[in-house]
Amino acid sequence: MATYSRRSLLFTLIFGVIATAPALAQDWGEKMFDHTEVKFGTVARLADTTFKLKVRNLYTEPIQITNLGVSCGCISWVDQAPITLASKEVRELTLRLDTVRFTGDRNVRATVSLYEPAHGYSDSVTIPVTARIRTDVEVRPSYVGYGTIDLGKSYTQKIGITYNGGRDNWKITSAKVGNPHLTAQVVETSRVGGSASYEAHVVIDGNAPAGVLRDQLVLTTDEPVG
Repeated sequence: MATYSRRSLLFTLIFGVIATAPALAQDWGEKMFDHTEVKFGTVARLADTTFKLKVRNLYTEPIQITNLGVSCGCISWVDQAPITLASKEVRELTLRLDTVRFTGDRNVRATVSLYEPAHGYSDSVTIPVTARIRTDVEVRPSYVGYGTIDLGKSYTQKIGITYNGGRDNWKITSAKVGNPHLTAQVVETSRVGGSASYEAHVVIDGNAPAGVLRDQLVLTTDEPVG
């Protein structure tokens, strides 16, 4: 009898200690990041998939991000250098995973080059990035986008999920989002042999506040282990 575990797929939702000088500590740049590695996890092909890192200037002098690099075209920075962070300023940097041109396991690196101009100190932070882009699961469209919506109204958007992995009993068991103003569910629409189609329905409620809402839709599947 096969042993089962829950495996998750991620999709992006788009709705509209302080030192006096960086040189006092080794690897001072790495201390500015809330994540020193990026794990995208298992994602579906064609899914719009991003990861956000927070960078905080812990020091008394401004810090410049002079360059944002990657070791593979399968990832890219949404942001552009140069970027200057004032003392204690926090900035989000976003990495995007290319699930259109690339598939399979990805073990690559992103780099952030930092410079403290007052004393001429520099540092480079290397961030390991891992992901598994599945070829047997596709989503269309690549993200759930509401665009501009009216305040106080509820809206529903749908995306289609197609499985072509050959397993007759493959299932999506749940759909979750983290924002309390969003709910999600999945509905199986067809099944033929080792293929299955689903729709994910994502609802934004009428109590959602004004502004931009961003979250991730997590679909859990019943995948066999080994």
